[in-house]
Amino acid sequence: MVSISILALASFLFSLLLTPLLRDFALKRGWLDIPDEDRKTHATPCPRLGGVPILAACTAAFGILWIAEARASAVPRTVWEAAGAVGLMFAVGLLDDFFTLEPWQKLGGEIAAAVVMFHSGIRIEHLGPALVPVPLRAVATVVWLVGCTNAFNLIDGADGLAGGLALIASLAVFTAGMVHGDTLPTFAAAALIGALAGFLRFNFHRASIFLGDCGSLLAGFVLAACGVVWSQHATSLIAVTAPAIAFAVPLFDTAISILRRFLRRQPIFSGDRDHIHHRLLDRGFTATRLVGALYCMGALAAVLALIETTAGPLGRASALAAFAALLYAAIQYLRYREFGLAARALRQNGVRATVRSHLTLGRCEEALRDALSAEECWQVIRSVGRDLGFSDVALCLGGHIYRDRPMGRPDGHWTLHIPLAGPDYLRFMYPLGSPKPPAIVAPLADALHRTLTAKAGEFAPQPEEIRARAARILAKRRMRMRAIAALAAASDHGEAEAFVPQKHS
Repeated sequence: MVSISILALASFLFSLLLTPLLRDFALKRGWLDIPDEDRKTHATPCPRLGGVPILAACTAAFGILWIAEARASAVPRTVWEAAGAVGLMFAVGLLDDFFTLEPWQKLGGEIAAAVVMFHSGIRIEHLGPALVPVPLRAVATVVWLVGCTNAFNLIDGADGLAGGLALIASLAVFTAGMVHGDTLPTFAAAALIGALAGFLRFNFHRASIFLGDCGSLLAGFVLAACGVVWSQHATSLIAVTAPAIAFAVPLFDTAISILRRFLRRQPIFSGDRDHIHHRLLDRGFTATRLVGALYCMGALAAVLALIETTAGPLGRASALAAFAALLYAAIQYLRYREFGLAARALRQNGVRATVRSHLTLGRCEEALRDALSAEECWQVIRSVGRDLGFSDVALCLGGHIYRDRPMGRPDGHWTLHIPLAGPDYLRFMYPLGSPKPPAIVAPLADALHRTLTAKAGEFAPQPEEIRARAARILAKRRMRMRAIAALAAASDHGEAEAFVPQKHS
């Protein structure tokens, strides 16, 4: 316990000393994060290399511990073995701070650091009572390490937020390490607690130095590695979730960001202003108040995680239920519209309807390609229009005009008009106030335009057919004129009486 106290105190003092020195040096060199009035809303340019004094403080603290104890065994061997992986992750963050790496470059460096950590012996080998198959151990470990690391990186969007949440998570890791008698998480968390506590003195609102990618990736990576060791003490599948619950706020923010971008069809690595802290700011929270609120959530999650670790089966189930309720309340409060729409689509069988619509579209394209006449094309279009709920369908193709009104003409409607070759067209009408139209309207229009434009030339009347049709029309007109002339001649001779209705008294 004395060793741990020396480690934490030394780390705190070194961080308290080194942070302002690094800040002033960065200011002189112009190593600043410039506000852009979009996602970077801080008032003035600010250094963002907070990870440098944190790593330096932790390293110096371990050196002091080694000297004070006068033996190498004072520092657990696994700490030295994992140091290379931690250094690699720090280097990735530092490069990103200076040069703004491409997402794939940053991810590649993170994966490399996670692989090094796996080979140091920190790995997921079992989930509660279930052994993880050997081929999947590396995958599970790397996914957890990279995911957790990025979670702390993404949550770093307000003064003191990522650093404070990392401090709370470190306290949970330290407590779990003491309970289980694990030296690695206990020593690593103690050093991180001291370094973060000293750093936060300069990182609270208004911050004079930011944590930066080198700091958030460093803290997240160390905590993720400690979480791996923590999870291996779980005796049930429920208890395995304890580390994830302890890191709930950053993991939750990352998970909903990925899901939100997936629902919006945006790149997963794209930035936006819809993180938890952005939503709270939009709801009127001040910077200090939102950080305090998320600290409270992080502390509550940490307590639930420790209950998961120390309680019996009933206590674990209760903690997990409480955590689920907390997540549900958070989602409701943050009012992410995407999730409400997705839930409504699921309730209304939206997924099945979308699949059905796309199947209809595929069959329609295939049938139109095989159609041998304008009449066959019309039968396909008519069937599709009825299947998708359109109230009026009209087609002009190759001089042939067709129309279908299965529901009669609605009082109000919107129209989808698809121009084809020349004067040909296709028109759909959909009644206003009806259930939401199919999601494939745009791809339907593109597919029908492409297919029917190609078909229009096949069904256009040839010159001989045009002359024959004109001759038939002219013959009908001549017959009509002869009938009119005959009627007029009969009227002149008094024979028209046969055509006059007689009145009866």
